[in-house]
Amino acid sequence: MSGRGNDESVHPGWVPAGIALVIIGGIVLRFVASSPLWLDEALSVNIAKVPLGDLAEALRHDGAPPLYYVLLKGWMQMFGSSDIAVRALSGVVSLLALPLVWLAGRRLAGRETGWTALVLVASSPFAIRYATEARMYALVILLTAAGLVLLVSFLDRPTTPRLAGLIFVTAALVHTHYWALYLAAALLGVLALRAERAQPHERRSVRFASSWAMVGIATGVLALVPWGQSFLFQVQHTGTPWAGQLGVSAPVVAVMSFGSGGWGTSDAPSILGLILVLLVIIGALGRRVDSRVDQPLVLLDLRGSSPGRNMGLVVLLTLVIATAVGLTTGSAFQPRYASVVVVPSLLLVALGTSSISAGKIRRPLVACVAALGLVVAITGVGQLRTQSGEIASVLAARSQPNDLVVYCPDQLGPAVERRLDGLGIGDSRRQVAYPDLNSPTLVDWVDYSDRMRASDPERVARRVHRRAGDATIWLVWSSAYRNIADKCGELNAHLNNVRPDWRNVLTVSATGRSESANLTVYPPG
Repeated sequence: MSGRGNDESVHPGWVPAGIALVIIGGIVLRFVASSPLWLDEALSVNIAKVPLGDLAEALRHDGAPPLYYVLLKGWMQMFGSSDIAVRALSGVVSLLALPLVWLAGRRLAGRETGWTALVLVASSPFAIRYATEARMYALVILLTAAGLVLLVSFLDRPTTPRLAGLIFVTAALVHTHYWALYLAAALLGVLALRAERAQPHERRSVRFASSWAMVGIATGVLALVPWGQSFLFQVQHTGTPWAGQLGVSAPVVAVMSFGSGGWGTSDAPSILGLILVLLVIIGALGRRVDSRVDQPLVLLDLRGSSPGRNMGLVVLLTLVIATAVGLTTGSAFQPRYASVVVVPSLLLVALGTSSISAGKIRRPLVACVAALGLVVAITGVGQLRTQSGEIASVLAARSQPNDLVVYCPDQLGPAVERRLDGLGIGDSRRQVAYPDLNSPTLVDWVDYSDRMRASDPERVARRVHRRAGDATIWLVWSSAYRNIADKCGELNAHLNNVRPDWRNVLTVSATGRSESANLTVYPPG
């Protein structure tokens, strides 16, 4: 993974101004999300609120490692738990990643590649999306960037402090997201290959550095051992029953997602995703033909060239290992899990642009990619991620103290409950979640699909009716959730039978990308 220099000393006057505008735009967009917190974000906050001694047990029922929640807990103690406050942690973390990305790009391939990488990450819709969510993915991006800087630095000049830093960052990464294990496995494989392919005149030094880097990464992974019992329980019992399974197209889908961040259905994210895929391939396999020739020439060599070859192998192996494990175990997949390779992927994009000989094409191409990324991000930050705000507003205006609010499935509960609490009426409404009629603040993912399939909507409807007594029942429900069949539609039908004067107040909203729901009211009868 050693670097190569390609600095160019002369830049058009618009280049520094363009870089500054992109960075400023990216910084602003990381702090302007207006949508209420959706399910995963509300769960993050609610889990972080539990006493520290109960955090491990809460996470056993959630399926995530602990580091982000510990950091979020400390952050909330200092800045509060408002939507702006909890999302600001991800925004600040995302900003901290930017100089590290610049440093990684510079150490890999020179100053211009460093600035290109910085522009790409600053304008990345994926990075901006998760900078505006109270989730761990911005932290994953920061730790990945830090790890790459430390790894490249250590391979160039092995020192004990750099090795210690590599161990620490690896340990932090595997305690933040489990897909970091796939990244670690890929790095170990690429480092072993690097040591094996070293030229005779440098074999001793390359093998020394590569071997100790492997030791550092492996030691960092072993730091997960104290969490091992919880990890094994989560692997066996939690998963993500609401998501689709991994398929053979997962590597391409993952890189394509870096152009959308999960936002929008327009052509712009797809176009940007295709450009990123193409430039990733060029970054891994491309060679600049002759920097003196002002033509857009790129030679693609299947053997690749350093450092793009090794970086490309890291990205490819990470996604291939994840896909193989997913196909074997039936694990679920969401593109955001690929956050562990977003930094190396965008570094490959930067290397891909640097392989284009003509500066008059190279720099406008980077500008177009950055502009398109900001356009996608600007559109995305204004989108609703949940219908919880609309539902909570109706409940606040029309429900009465002691009314019973029922969420079906339980995944609808955390976001709406949080909004009701923010409106100051959460404690005055009784709130329960299907199927167990427990508190809606958390979702128990343990054996989730099996428990949902075994649930009996008719029995639950009778329990709800008895618990409500003479109070009004408000059912927040949707039949659109995976692995739940039409349990919530059946619950609605059974409640109709016991309280026939029901009426729909809201129906599923097309604007709510997550947690769109019906709201049905059953007056006392």
